[in-house]
Amino acid sequence: MKATNSIQPTLTDLCFSPVCIPDLGAIKELYRKRQLSLDAAVEPAEASPLTADFGCPLYAARCKNTMIGYSYVTVNESGKAVFRTVMDQAYNGHQWEHQLMTLTREQYPTNEWQAKAQKHKEANERLVNWLNSCL
Repeated sequence: MKATNSIQPTLTDLCFSPVCIPDLGAIKELYRKRQLSLDAAVEPAEASPLTADFGCPLYAARCKNTMIGYSYVTVNESGKAVFRTVMDQAYNGHQWEHQLMTLTREQYPTNEWQAKAQKHKEANERLVNWLNSCL
């Protein structure tokens, strides 16, 4: 069994903030790392384009100025807004992911997203298309 190296950040090392455009490159890399770990048996020759499940990034988690995770929202097949997180594997198992999700849900109430789910779905698709063309 492969041992995982877990990093033990302190609360003073950690920072949560809304996602800004300069964060998108690091977020895209975390997303790709997660995709590769989910599909470890198939390693593409080159990075595949982002898909709608990339969603709309909302909050970023940083440890000593390094992006370690982010929260995002997607719209599922039923038209419901779904909040999720992606964390760097070295930081899995800490309470940081839970804190990131709690902050996201406080700042972005689900009922507000549900009211305009179709518009958010279309905005997510435009964001993914833009990221695929420029990053």
